[in-house]
Amino acid sequence: MKEQAVKAQLFRDLHYAASPLVLANAWDAVTARIFEAVGFPAIATTSAGMAMALGYPDGGYLPFEALVAALQRVVTSVQVPVSADIESGYGVTPEETADYVDKLIETGIVGINIEDSVGHGDGALFPEELQAQRIAAIHETCHIPLFINARIDNFKHGGKTDKELLEDAIRRAQLYRQAGADCIFVFGVRDLDVIQASVRRIPGPVNFMAGSGMPSVNQLKEAGASRISMGPAALKVAMGSVKKVATDLFSNGTYDSSPQSEMSYQELNGYFL
Repeated sequence: MKEQAVKAQLFRDLHYAASPLVLANAWDAVTARIFEAVGFPAIATTSAGMAMALGYPDGGYLPFEALVAALQRVVTSVQVPVSADIESGYGVTPEETADYVDKLIETGIVGINIEDSVGHGDGALFPEELQAQRIAAIHETCHIPLFINARIDNFKHGGKTDKELLEDAIRRAQLYRQAGADCIFVFGVRDLDVIQASVRRIPGPVNFMAGSGMPSVNQLKEAGASRISMGPAALKVAMGSVKKVATDLFSNGTYDSSPQSEMSYQELNGYFL
């Protein structure tokens, strides 16, 4: 518990450093080991990657017990702090959600990313007051200084102008921060002006997504982001390579598409020796 608390404080401090915290999101033990070896000071998980690696679609379909087991493997495979993407938090009521998070803390994680999407393809958001209550319940009941990254998904679902969505996001952000959220993740924003306005108006650290079709890491740094997530970016690149190799092998009987970045067996196995 003491070591977990130390890692939790380290993870928190990384959000207030001179440069933003950039997180490559892992989905299993080997990707976590690789990211740690490259030099990332902390590991975050990708819910999409964890779900798909275990045979489930993204969006709240991964059973809680499977998430616990997957997180335990990631946490025990690295020395750096680990933050878990727990999607909508599994519970609905504040008490249920806090109880699920309390069980997840036992895996050794020091942070969570929790979104206000209802999940399961519903396309709706939790009422902002209820989501704030859920965050408050987590904040009040967790027995370590858990870092709560509260994701706001209204830009993901759209339906309004960017200006209207920004005002909605600011209102939710203020409520979530008052409830105990440590960082606000404005998800799905592509416009740099909106990103800069979010940073100016949201108190505390603000998280944005980088990756294909999104602003670059350097652009987000210049805009004032405190935390930059890559989400499923590495997963998509890795699976694209797997599909290409498999297609060439099946269709042409060749292995010519093996990328130059292919890792040797010795290096890959060496992460676990």
